[in-house]
Amino acid sequence: MMYDMMCGEMMWGMGLFSLLALVVLVLSAAALVKYLFSSSRTAAASPSENNS
Repeated sequence: MMYDMMCGEMMWGMGLFSLLALVVLVLSAAALVKYLFSSSRTAAASPSENNS
């Protein structure tokens, strides 16, 4: 009985941890994509600003 209760708690803990890890991974990927697109836009815009 004690083992069953502990197993259930560990499953909840691991589920919560994996959900948290998934959220962090998705947010990190979104930040990376935003950073890459913003830096490529500014790099492409910089030479045209210097020419004018």
